[in-house]
Amino acid sequence: MGVVNYIGLKSLDADEVDVIRSIVESHVDKVKRNIHDFDMVVHVKLHDVQGRKKYSLHCRIDDPHVDFVTDAVDWDLRKSAHMLMEKLDNAIKKKLRVGGQQQERFHPRGATRGKDASLKAKVRGLTQ
Repeated sequence: MGVVNYIGLKSLDADEVDVIRSIVESHVDKVKRNIHDFDMVVHVKLHDVQGRKKYSLHCRIDDPHVDFVTDAVDWDLRKSAHMLMEKLDNAIKKKLRVGGQQQERFHPRGATRGKDASLKAKVRGLTQ
């Protein structure tokens, strides 16, 4: 089904673990819409840069047909987790061509030239 494994949570405190788990679990439903049988690994790295915490998140999805790898780095854990999952969602859409192209809507008054203008004339009853 959809199994999520976490690596590196021991370096985070309890509140940060809850944040990362809640964000990832909320985005797993989007992944399940497109990929049904997958294993997800979320690797969390904590860097201490001049007294500040920097979060580096890496995600890998092992699917029987195709693999996806994304990463995100930021000073804020929530922001980096959301960036990671959005990058993953975009990579899935791009690789599997899930999102379709939206069709233009025709409005007879807006047509000025080209095939829309001839269609506009047909709508008005000027040509047959």
